[in-house]
Amino acid sequence: MPFTLRALEDEVKAKMGVVEPEKHNLLRPYQVLYEVAGEMVAQFKTTVLVMPNGLLKIAGLPLDMNLIDTDAKLQPAKKEAPVSVAANNATPPVAEPVAAK
Repeated sequence: MPFTLRALEDEVKAKMGVVEPEKHNLLRPYQVLYEVAGEMVAQFKTTVLVMPNGLLKIAGLPLDMNLIDTDAKLQPAKKEAPVSVAANNATPPVAEPVAAK
């Protein structure tokens, strides 16, 4: 969910507090968008779940891409390793948990 650092109680501490989560891709900056004067701009957003058999759209308005006239083209995304594969290659913890007595 987008939020602004200005809305938090201490903006300086908030800026320091988002550095680590941003480094680990837990938070992403939400860039301010602007358009050139006289240009038409439309922005569409949706929420999807990444499922084993593909993407499942769970929110957002329907969009008929045949109605869109643009000179911009989407490039295929680089495929990432599945989460289960990445988890199997994870580094072991530095210390083992202490057994309860």
